[in-house]
Order: sequence, then structure tokens, then C-alpha cells
Amino acid sequence: IGIPTAVVLNDKMGTPGSEVTVDTIKAVMAFQEKYNQSPQGKRRPLKVDGLFGGQTARAFRRFKG
Repeated sequence: IGIPTAVVLNDKMGTPGSEVTVDTIKAVMAFQEKYNQSPQGKRRPLKVDGLFGGQTARAFRRFKG
């Protein structure tokens, strides 16, 4: 969903490189945890799994925090 390559995902997560790495997964998990603590996340929490799939991608686009 709007993330065509690992480079783009890493750029969005603030992790350099062209491969999904442990740092990328940690960044995604940190976002998921932060989102779940927000009012939006309390209504519809994300599964904290480090995967940047449909629900996490939509939450990332909408999140203002």
C-alpha cells in the first residue's frame, strides 16, 4: 500500500539502506506501539508484529502524533 520497495519503507521509518533489516522491523514495532497508545490506537489497536501491512500502512498515513 504505497510502499513499493524496501528503500521507500526504510526511508519512511528513518532507517537507511535498501533491505528490510532488524532496524526496520524495530522501527515498525516502535510505531505500532506508539500508535496503540494514542486515542486512535485505543479504538483500533494494531498488532505489534513489526510487519508493515495493510492496517499498519493505513495507520501510518493517518497518524498525527
